[in-house]
Amino acid sequence: MATSHSHVPSSNDEMLITDIDLAILGSSEDRYSRFEADVRREYKKVPDCIYRRKRKAVLNVFLNRGRIYSIYQFYDKFESQARVNLRRELNSLCRGGARKAENQIDYRKG
Repeated sequence: MATSHSHVPSSNDEMLITDIDLAILGSSEDRYSRFEADVRREYKKVPDCIYRRKRKAVLNVFLNRGRIYSIYQFYDKFESQARVNLRRELNSLCRGGARKAENQIDYRKG
């Protein structure tokens, strides 16, 4: 499945689908912060220490690629900002927490 991001896409169709799926990574800082919070909410039952470790691994996979985006239009439009966003989130996770207090999740709530 192209959107699993477990490998670099090889066919034109996979490249397009994957780049569309990853476009959020290259969004504005504000939009990416909301995406970050949404991802954390999606995994709210995962303890912070496990979430941070796994999320850092995912971010590093993208940052260690020569290119995040395969198609030149996506690369030109999103690559630089995506790397800024991913590094910022990675730095936040390495500091042990979310970038903003409102991103904290209260596990006592259902």
